[in-house]
Amino acid sequence: MADICEELQKQLHELDVLRKSCGSLLLREGMESDAAKKTIEEFDTLAEHLRDEVAFYRQPYSEHLDILEKKIDDKKPLDRRECGLLYGVDRYPGNVSDAEKVKRYTLIKKRTGAEKKEDLKLALEELTPPREIDGDLDLGDLTSAEGLILPEEIGGDLWLNSLTSAEGLILPEEIGGNLWLNSLTSAKGLTLPRKIGGTLDLSGTLDLNGLTSAEELTLPEESGGNLWLNGLTSAKGLTLPRKIGGDLFLNGLTSAEELTLPEEIGSSLFLSGLTSAEELTLPEEIGGELNLGGLTSTEGITNWPVKIRGIVKMNTVLPQEEKAKLEKRYPGQVECVNS
Repeated sequence: MADICEELQKQLHELDVLRKSCGSLLLREGMESDAAKKTIEEFDTLAEHLRDEVAFYRQPYSEHLDILEKKIDDKKPLDRRECGLLYGVDRYPGNVSDAEKVKRYTLIKKRTGAEKKEDLKLALEELTPPREIDGDLDLGDLTSAEGLILPEEIGGDLWLNSLTSAEGLILPEEIGGNLWLNSLTSAKGLTLPRKIGGTLDLSGTLDLNGLTSAEELTLPEESGGNLWLNGLTSAKGLTLPRKIGGDLFLNGLTSAEELTLPEEIGSSLFLSGLTSAEELTLPEEIGGELNLGGLTSTEGITNWPVKIRGIVKMNTVLPQEEKAKLEKRYPGQVECVNS
């Protein structure tokens, strides 16, 4: 994003040139009517507004935070610019220290769920898409998405971990970090971002651990981080991303029926709840650990991964002959555990 002060100064210069040209034209044509005077006054009013904007954004960030803190503590309403700075919608043109970032997040935490909705509405609704928040957005205290306006892009993490329903929820198209939705019990009405850079926890990681059914769940084609779906007890209707950059957690599944795993898993695969390997088709390569600690037999697995970079966890009651075959396939990597 271009320096907002430079952009405002450019607009101010263009307005000044236009105002002078318009004033010269009016004088040349001898137009001194009330309408002409009103036109010049409108130019001057807009110029004054732009100068005020420049002064606002050139004020030290620490001073902005002090003003915001006092207004928030005194329960006074915030204006659009203040909301824009508080939530990172309007990127501050100067340097922001780590301590100032921490203070900004602390001030956001002081806002109630209803106040956060109003703040975001005020900060975003006048802007032209695509709108972006630079950094994290913690809305973990929201229990309803009603009236919530989110930008098209969020650079960091998005916390919505108290929502139990996706009704009315319109998520950003892109999230650079993690997405936490771990209280959702149903995917009804849920449309996930096209791209998630971190973990998706439906368990931003994409955390969807609260989901007990994959019905109506549409996941991104790719997830750069971890995907948590430990609440699922059945793979019925589940279409997983083609590629997952981190861990995949499916520990709630007891059967591999209808389960199609990603082609690539960058880190570990957790299927510790499986009690049968029937219909289980594993990826060719797993970048971390493979946890099949609930299996008492490997019978049914015909396509073991060509490469597993971590350990292979199996149940302690695994027959010795099967264990020996596994150890030959993955020397020094097999570990047997109690389920």
